[in-house]
Parts: sequence; C-alpha cells; structure tokens
Amino acid sequence: MVLFCILAFMELSLHGTGYFVRNKTKKKILNKGTNHILVLGESTSYGLMLPNRLTMSYPNLIQKNLNKIHQDKKFEVINLSYPGQTSFSILDNLELNLLKYKPRFAILHFGVNDINPALNPISHLSFFTKIKLLKLIYFSYLYFNFQEKIHEGDHGEFIFYDPDAKDSFTNQEYLQNTMPNYLEVIRLLKKYSVPAVMINYYKSPKVVNELLFKVSQEQNLHLIDLQKNKNADQLMSKDNWHPNKEGHKEIADHVMEYLIQNKLFLN
Repeated sequence: MVLFCILAFMELSLHGTGYFVRNKTKKKILNKGTNHILVLGESTSYGLMLPNRLTMSYPNLIQKNLNKIHQDKKFEVINLSYPGQTSFSILDNLELNLLKYKPRFAILHFGVNDINPALNPISHLSFFTKIKLLKLIYFSYLYFNFQEKIHEGDHGEFIFYDPDAKDSFTNQEYLQNTMPNYLEVIRLLKKYSVPAVMINYYKSPKVVNELLFKVSQEQNLHLIDLQKNKNADQLMSKDNWHPNKEGHKEIADHVMEYLIQNKLFLN
C-alpha cells in the first residue's frame, strides 16, 4: 500500500510538472487587436541548441519582421513548441488553443518525434499510454545503456544523438499510425478558418518527409520544403539535427515570403 501511494504521488507529480512546463508561456493576457500566429512544433521551432532561442528562433524573427513591415498592426507569434512534442500532444490541446488565441495563421512544424518510441504513445500498450513513469523508466534505460552517445548542449540540456546510426532509436512504422492526427489538426484549423503552412526538416528520415508531402498535397496545404537546400550542413547546430542561427533565419525568410506572396495580413 505504501509503495502504491509513493508511485501514485510520483505519477501525479510528473503530470503536474509537465502541465506547468507546457503552460508556463501561455498565461499571458492577450492584447485586443493583436494578430496572433500559432506555431505548432517541437524542439526545432522551439529553438533548441540556439545561444538565445527567444531572439534567434524563427518564430521570434517572423514576429519581428511582421511588426516591422506592418507598423499599423500588432503581431504576436505564440510559439506552442517544446522539445519532445508529438502530433499526439499537439492535438491534445489544439482546439482549446484555437479558442483562446483566435489565430489569424498557423505554422505546422512537427512529425519527426512521432517515430521516437520513447515519445510516441503507440509504443506502449494503450492502457499504459498516459503513465509517465514508464517513459521515465525508458529514458533512464537509454541513459544508462548509451551514456557515451549522450552529449551536453549549450544550455546544459542532454542531446541524445548517435552520429553513426541516426535512426537507431526510431521506429518508422509508427508514422503511418499517426496520420489521423495530422488530418485532425488540419480539420480543426479549417473549422476555425485558420490558414496554415507546413514545414519539413533540413534533415530527417525519408519516411517523415514523405508523409508531410502526402498530407500537404492531399489537404491542399502549402509545404515549405527545407530539403531543397543543398547546403543544409552549414545550417545545422553541432548536434547535426537542429538548425543553427542561420538555419532559423532562412526558415523565417521562407515563411515571410509565403505570407507576402499570398497577401496575408494586408487587410
């Protein structure tokens, strides 16, 4: 009984901590008359590995550029990204976020984490999907068994990366099972009349890129194809996975080009 109480307390604590981390940047008073843009993503759009993600990440650059171009309007980019996020966690709170922020536009930049067994709930029995202790145990297993593959990032975060076997901790079969998540995200955006653009990755497993292309084509959604850039190596941080400062600037330029060409936010 004592053990059960301890485990229950740990589980509730993990859920509470996760809720705090996800929502700590959302508890701001929304300014009336402000044009909100939602960024739905993970560590890439979060700005992981940047010296200062709050000024260098592409969501912040887009906000700065829009406010500079349209000085008669106010723009705020609400970056709902955080490391480790999947299409499941994005979908969990999407409708509430759409009602709260009433965005004029959305940027979809996720997909690669869906093939991570430690993050995708499909990797567990459905009964255990929400039990965070199991994920903690799994991460602990990875840490103690593959310590030599773990590197410390610029801000003390741990980067779990194997340069010799980039897909060694992924399961690409999960991706097709997450297709309904992508379709539901787009359905909700259309329900609330929120136009959107998708972004893929400078570097990612081929199956991820193929799924993003398929979804964007079937749903008539524009996709910014970062893999067209032949100099991607020069746009990556030292982990060779997340964009560096120049990579984020290029992504911001692509999004701005799309907004201008489609005459969004001009009236």
